[in-house]
Amino acid sequence: MHCTNCGAALSDGVTVCPACGEAQAPIEPAGLTPAEPASDPQPAVADDADSGAQENPLVGWSDKLNDPMIAKAALRQQRSARMFGIIFGIIFPVGLTVAGFLIKALPLKAAVITGFSLGLLMVLIAYIRLRSLDKPIWEGTVADKTAVERFDKKTPDKARTDYTVVFKGISGGKKKLRFKNDSTVYDYYNIGDKVRYYPVFGTYEKRDKSHDSIIFCNVCSCENPIENRKCKRCKSPLFK
Repeated sequence: MHCTNCGAALSDGVTVCPACGEAQAPIEPAGLTPAEPASDPQPAVADDADSGAQENPLVGWSDKLNDPMIAKAALRQQRSARMFGIIFGIIFPVGLTVAGFLIKALPLKAAVITGFSLGLLMVLIAYIRLRSLDKPIWEGTVADKTAVERFDKKTPDKARTDYTVVFKGISGGKKKLRFKNDSTVYDYYNIGDKVRYYPVFGTYEKRDKSHDSIIFCNVCSCENPIENRKCKRCKSPLFK
């Protein structure tokens, strides 16, 4: 390097010329640039769209109970129970009373008593049914599963298998599903599965359906492929 004032030859790193006393500007080595201060790292902000796998839609309780089609189906269940009580509560007293008048072998008094007794029984059954439809949703878990092969004494060569699934309520109580020679529902549930029971339909919903290939309609109990959004039989929305 040389002095910027007098041109005298200088050694690298000299800051003052020994010949003329002129101060010299420092020269950076070739090919290198002053290091820039590192900026503060910005915290990573997770994008909702890229934050990983979203919750599986087949895990969790369905909100289809509030669907208009499901609400109509629930009303049909209630109307059916009422009509059962009304129709049979009238048919038996009237029918047997008329029979008592027309059939000489049937005493009128006995016919009337029998008719009104049967009519009252039908009304009572309808009332119990209506009360059961209004019960709150019941939650529990699959507590046990059994498959028992049974033999009929009259036909020992023909055996049947009784399948039972036992549900234990989170607040107590038990419910059971029983089937003969059909393991479809038995295989559908695993011990530990969480379930909901809907009294208005008398059907169950499994909370985790993510590993299933089928799903049962909560309105008519028809078996459907898990890909279906509506029941192939009654066209009601499936609970998923």
